Amino acid sequence: MRELRHKLKAHKRKFTVEREAMLRVLKTMKGHYSLIEFYRKALNKGAIHAQTTVFRNIRFFVDSGYIKEIRCPKKHTRYETVKG
Repeated sequence: MRELRHKLKAHKRKFTVEREAMLRVLKTMKGHYSLIEFYRKALNKGAIHAQTTVFRNIRFFVDSGYIKEIRCPKKHTRYETVKG
């Protein structure tokens, strides 16, 4: 989680246990998924409790290279975890 702390600092954000838990869940996601699918999995794993936590933090995970945003015409945006 050292890398997460470094990227949070670079983005002028604080390290939180919720962000750490979200990253752990993101690393288990397979294929393309929506924010709602991610939220439900994170909620089921006890990583987060509020849907707004996902919406407030998703841009950080995209900008930091942890996930890729896939914009589909006439559909909701999908996401994919970057492996590595």
